[in-house]
Amino acid sequence: MERARESIAGDRHNALRFIPLLAAVLAIFAGLSSLYASRLGEEGLSSKNEAVLAQARASDMWAEYQAESIKAHLYEIAVIANVSTPTGRSRLRALEAQYRRRQPALLSSAKMAEEDRDAALRFSQRIESRKVKFDIAVALYEVAIVLASIAAIVRRWALFGLSAAGGVVGLAFTILGVAG
Repeated sequence: MERARESIAGDRHNALRFIPLLAAVLAIFAGLSSLYASRLGEEGLSSKNEAVLAQARASDMWAEYQAESIKAHLYEIAVIANVSTPTGRSRLRALEAQYRRRQPALLSSAKMAEEDRDAALRFSQRIESRKVKFDIAVALYEVAIVLASIAAIVRRWALFGLSAAGGVVGLAFTILGVAG
């Protein structure tokens, strides 16, 4: 009689032998998702660094543009104020024109650097959005592993099912992270 009860109990919990397999699969997915999230974090940080460098270039170009503008204005004022001889005024006009000619290229370079900055920031935001999905997946996998461990200890199908469901949801977030 005792053996019969043990046999019935053993059959009922026989399927729970898959718990270690589930925990192993969840651990693999958690490890791979964590690795991918880490790589995305590095890529996002690199992109933010590129944005900072582009902003520095833009600031430098704008400063140079403004300096050229100030110089041109000073020469223009000197001509208007009639502070020099006719030959000197001619030279002042030439210097003003020289500084004015430099400005369009500087303006263009500054705007291009700002566009580079904006593109790097947009890319970084897309990367961060993907990374968050992997972070959520890793958390779900870890919770599912804990539930699988508890299911093995207390031999409860409900916990096994909850663990598997957590793994499936984690897998969905992993797929969303890969898809972008």
